[in-house]
Amino acid sequence: MSTRPKYRANAHWYDECLKPSGKADGAYYFRSNLELRCAQELELMRRAGKIQSWAHEPCTYDFNDRGGKYKRFTTYKPDFWVQVNGDGYCIEVKGYPAPGSVTKIRRFLKHVSEHELRVYTNKGTLSAKEWLEKQKRSK
Repeated sequence: MSTRPKYRANAHWYDECLKPSGKADGAYYFRSNLELRCAQELELMRRAGKIQSWAHEPCTYDFNDRGGKYKRFTTYKPDFWVQVNGDGYCIEVKGYPAPGSVTKIRRFLKHVSEHELRVYTNKGTLSAKEWLEKQKRSK
């Protein structure tokens, strides 16, 4: 029996692990294989000393100032938080933009000026502004 923690993405268990999550069964749960790949890359960067640490979905931003028809998207939880030299940034993983993704990222950029948001895709990492521009062009 392996003593290493497990990863789970799309109902598949992965034995190649990064570190325990603190969950009861010692497993990380990712919503997609792309999130898993991002976590693996972040861990490699941490081990190489390029970043200090990373965390999976550690915080939620509340955009409480919305009313009327916009009540639907009032909170936002980025997929990862990355700590670098006392500062940090958020990462949102996007394989295919779901309805509401553009809205949440726009609200983050409008209301959260103290942290940068980057979007990790299967083609690379972009700033949130670059990703939004790319979404506009693809319509």
